[in-house]
Amino acid sequence: MSSSTPISAYFDLNPASGYIRDWTGWTGRNWIYGHAYDGHKGTDYDGQEGNPIYTANKYPDWARTVYTYNYNGNTYPNGPIIYGTHIIISHDNTTYKTVYAHLKYNSILTWVGNSYNYSFQCAQMGNTGYSSGDHLHFEVRSNDTPICPYYNGLMP
Repeated sequence: MSSSTPISAYFDLNPASGYIRDWTGWTGRNWIYGHAYDGHKGTDYDGQEGNPIYTANKYPDWARTVYTYNYNGNTYPNGPIIYGTHIIISHDNTTYKTVYAHLKYNSILTWVGNSYNYSFQCAQMGNTGYSSGDHLHFEVRSNDTPICPYYNGLMP
């Protein structure tokens, strides 16, 4: 992913409102590209299946793979809301973790326990789990609570 990768859905900054139209992402029939929707806990980046996905860490900070899950299937629109194939990376010396979800089945390129002090390709974009099309669901967690990386100044 790069800074020019289009964002197809944003983090819902006001989930307490309870309205699916919180960020005008729902018209009553479909989702509006580039908006948030009620309860969305990440940022969705648009692309095509097989596009490379890179981790968000930079030298000299260390990151460690803490969880991987390989799932072959899609549950949208009537199945359980799940990440599908996904990875969780812990960023050492901080309370942050990053989640990379809806990845292509069998595309994970890291293993639990691996540590890195640079950004690396961890997988490929896909459409697994509760997903309506090819994209990366990127989530930042602080103390295991999802936060908006843009609102919290973690991303430009």
